[in-house]
Amino acid sequence: MAEVEDTQDALTEKQSLLLDATRSLPHVRFIGGAGSGKTWLALEKARRLCQEYFDYDMPRILAGIGNGLPTAEKLDAIIVDEAQDFASEWWDGLLACVKDPQQAVVYAFMDGQQDVYRRWDGQGTVGAGGNGIGLIPIHVDENLRNTRKIAETFRCFAGEHFTPRTSSGVPVRMVPCATDAALDVASDCVDALIEEGWANNQIALLTTRNRHPLHQEAFDAGDAAVAAYWRDFHADAGEFYGHVLGFKGLERSVVILCVNGFKEMNRAAEQLYVGLSRARSLLVVVGDPALLTEAGGPDLARALARASVWEPASA
Repeated sequence: MAEVEDTQDALTEKQSLLLDATRSLPHVRFIGGAGSGKTWLALEKARRLCQEYFDYDMPRILAGIGNGLPTAEKLDAIIVDEAQDFASEWWDGLLACVKDPQQAVVYAFMDGQQDVYRRWDGQGTVGAGGNGIGLIPIHVDENLRNTRKIAETFRCFAGEHFTPRTSSGVPVRMVPCATDAALDVASDCVDALIEEGWANNQIALLTTRNRHPLHQEAFDAGDAAVAAYWRDFHADAGEFYGHVLGFKGLERSVVILCVNGFKEMNRAAEQLYVGLSRARSLLVVVGDPALLTEAGGPDLARALARASVWEPASA
């Protein structure tokens, strides 16, 4: 039944061709019976409109504001973290806000292997026209966050110069299970790890497709709940439930990577790289080994074959 539903989901998402074909039409009505994908199309259209506003309209608004600022109010420096996720239009907007792009301090911190949104063009120049500047590459190759056993798991994604520098640490744990069971099994892992003696605020459970129910509950409750959700994370208030795409640049002592599918397989390797690299001391990978091999390739499969197979006591 899970395979049937996956096929149904894939067929529904192919309806996006209708939105591609009608993108220039302002007034349209779609007519279809039950199960024809109308609600999915409605939500997808809303998402596309919001994405266009964030990726294109807002940077242009920022550029307009920057160009209109008096020189005394303009910025002297720009620092961008996760710069591989920064669209070129946002660079144009930011550079319009500095006094002189050629003289301003501009530092970007990035990992081209974590380009899950496919926004970095691989070039070292940012900004357009007279505001464009070249960024000199400085390579930071040493891994200081993860134990060596964790670092060796995602080495295949990190590049040839990647060098782990910390202690060996405990073995990575692999919990094989069917993809549609991954959420439940990963939840069992949280309970089992707390039973072992790990503090709940040391643990993060990250999903690769659908949110964990506790994460979804916070997301559905509105902006105030989402703000409280992140405050709790930064305050180390308890175990954290999130998605790999929202955990870039963050870390916890223990990460349970729940591989419960991928929305887009062509971005799966980057998502795995993010998820596998968030744990400082203990990494637990939950999912179907065949899917992990398909998404991460044979090098990841070989790395996970060296992991310790674990069955949480609560499962």
